[in-house]
Amino acid sequence: MMMTGIDSTGRTPAPPASPATPRAGRWFAALALAAIAAAGASPAAPAAGPLRYRFKAGETLRYTLVQDQKQETRITGGEMTNSALQTVDMHWTVRGVDAAGVADMSQTIDRIRWKLTTPGDSVSIDSADPNVPDSQGAAQFMPLIRALAGAEFTFKMDPRGEMSDIQVPRKLLESIQEVNPGAAAGGMFSEEGLKNLIAQSRLAFPQGPIDKGATWDNQSRVSQANVGTSIMDKHYTFQGPSASDPRIVTFTLKSDFKVEPAAGAVGAIKIDSYEGKGDYSFDAEAGRIVSSKVTERLQATFTMKDPQTGQSREIRQVTQTVNTMTLGGAGDAK
Repeated sequence: MMMTGIDSTGRTPAPPASPATPRAGRWFAALALAAIAAAGASPAAPAAGPLRYRFKAGETLRYTLVQDQKQETRITGGEMTNSALQTVDMHWTVRGVDAAGVADMSQTIDRIRWKLTTPGDSVSIDSADPNVPDSQGAAQFMPLIRALAGAEFTFKMDPRGEMSDIQVPRKLLESIQEVNPGAAAGGMFSEEGLKNLIAQSRLAFPQGPIDKGATWDNQSRVSQANVGTSIMDKHYTFQGPSASDPRIVTFTLKSDFKVEPAAGAVGAIKIDSYEGKGDYSFDAEAGRIVSSKVTERLQATFTMKDPQTGQSREIRQVTQTVNTMTLGGAGDAK
């Protein structure tokens, strides 16, 4: 489904990274989450009575996901600004539909373009480029990029949008271990962690009929080792047909975010402020998502002890993220 931070990306905003986290680990997390979490997005049913997903065996839909993220970090004695721009081309294929309307689905990532800018450094990667990047920082991510590009996730989805039987490509898990040793052993980058990340990014519709002004809620929970569980409550409101095109129906999103710390967490996280909102458009006649846009602003304070001095250090971060997702042209869906 659509993740807000993957909802249209499906990606839940992550709590501030510990300064003890290696730079490669932070880059890795920024790259992988949005691409993987997008597995939640899928074609939608027309808004007549209850909203339901309706699938046609053999149908393929192509989408482009763009995530633009900027982060300001303040640490005692200094501050820095990072930015990341990621573009992911992907397609969904309906492999079959059973008598109850449950679809056997696959999501394939076709291409990833990623640019990370940090103080004094810039990394650009394109999975379609056969050349090995000159930058050592970029080169270390090529195994992961190439594993993501072409990776096929499979799952089943019922008419309301609940997901089950999620399968993660083995090659991707091996590449995660290569780029970030130990990451696949537990937490969100383990096999079970990735399955949960995809399942939690779903956009599930309410049980009964839906009319203009109707609301419904979804909750996602994503755990991160040594940090805690990120909890996002997503509140949707159905807006009815678009004024410019009666075939298009829309709904909006407002979300709340908090973190439950893990026992023995490496530090304390305080969410100073959070705002999340989004807009979605369905083509009710064709029965598919046309576009979505989700914006988030997270301000948080992370406190931890310096492993060398034993003194507490305070890190303040402001992260602004814009996720957009659009359906390809008429020739791209079949």
